[in-house]
Amino acid sequence: MAWIIIISTMVLGAGLGALVYFRASAGSLEIGQELKAIRAQGVNLEAEACVGASLDWYQTSCDAPGKMCIDAVPRLVGECLAAKDRTDACVRLGNAMKPSQWAYEHCKERGIDRSSKRPLKESCTQAWRALDSYCKSGQKGVAL
Repeated sequence: MAWIIIISTMVLGAGLGALVYFRASAGSLEIGQELKAIRAQGVNLEAEACVGASLDWYQTSCDAPGKMCIDAVPRLVGECLAAKDRTDACVRLGNAMKPSQWAYEHCKERGIDRSSKRPLKESCTQAWRALDSYCKSGQKGVAL
């Protein structure tokens, strides 16, 4: 009886491991395709619209498991912003250190506030922080 339990547990563990691997692999491919697509869209979007497009993707399209979608949001913002020169937007934002309240206020404008689910709040604040860090880096990239 003990061998049946041990073998069953091993088979179940291997099955769950394979399922997680294939879902993560598919999620990684999806995120890679979206990174290419949003760069093409970024040519026609303003800086704030890049943040909005990334959050829209997170809320409606991302099917990757776990935290993969949340971690992809700042990368998407960075790819979108890199599609063209954002000097005007960065001048508008200024180079002063933004308090955490700054990102929260922008999220609140989208209807994401303290009562929203934590992953949604986290993705929103990361998106706005990505825009801020992109400008502070001299348009070289986003701090992840």
